[in-house]
Amino acid sequence: MSLSWGARKQLKFIFFLGFIIGASILLFLLPTILKPATCSDQKQNGDEEGVDCGGSCQRLCADLLVPPVVSWSRSFKVADGIWNSVAYVENKNVGAYSRSIAYEFKFYGPDGSYIGSRSGTTFLEENGFTYIFEPTIQTGNQEIERTIFTFAPNITWQKSPREETKDNIIIGKREIDFDNNIPLVRATASNNSLNEIEDITFVVVLYDEKGSAIHSSETFIQSMGPQAQSEVFFTWLEPFDGDPVRADIIPRVLPR
Repeated sequence: MSLSWGARKQLKFIFFLGFIIGASILLFLLPTILKPATCSDQKQNGDEEGVDCGGSCQRLCADLLVPPVVSWSRSFKVADGIWNSVAYVENKNVGAYSRSIAYEFKFYGPDGSYIGSRSGTTFLEENGFTYIFEPTIQTGNQEIERTIFTFAPNITWQKSPREETKDNIIIGKREIDFDNNIPLVRATASNNSLNEIEDITFVVVLYDEKGSAIHSSETFIQSMGPQAQSEVFFTWLEPFDGDPVRADIIPRVLPR
């Protein structure tokens, strides 16, 4: 059955109107459809291994990495009512570091009673051991017998820079001297890179002949020029128990 001229005209108008509406909807949706994947769109897309993590994203997927391991944590008496605390931790992840990670030290007395805590934030370099140091813990007249260290959950991991600055700082000769039975540790630090390294923290832990940690301290250098050397010193206020035979010094530098 053939359509009348009016019906054909009406049908053409309907098709034209449908085309205009469809084209308008397509133009409206096209930016969304063709929008490139980003690392902040709250979706898993592109080459991401999770939502906005992995692949080409700077942020890494935490569920694909190993949590940091706490090997030990202890507190050392500096003077009456004042203690230093340190934790020896390991990040087993190659190529992954955290710029800001929360932690907490908890302190207990000889009878198991809770003394208090100290919280803070730090960074964690990739693939290796480091010391987390907290100075000047004030306990009044209470003695710390046991120290527990924990990291906060939900760590944000990132890809490490190609060149880890901490690996360019080499600790050379180190000496343990005594001044009126108070230890003094001196060592030589070298910047083996071709770039200036800034904000360097050095943490030392002293060990006795049995390999037990007996004290700790910290010092800071604002910057070291390319291929430069600098002496670092660690001192204590009073003599302490134990005979140190080894000074383990670890530099800490936030990856840039």
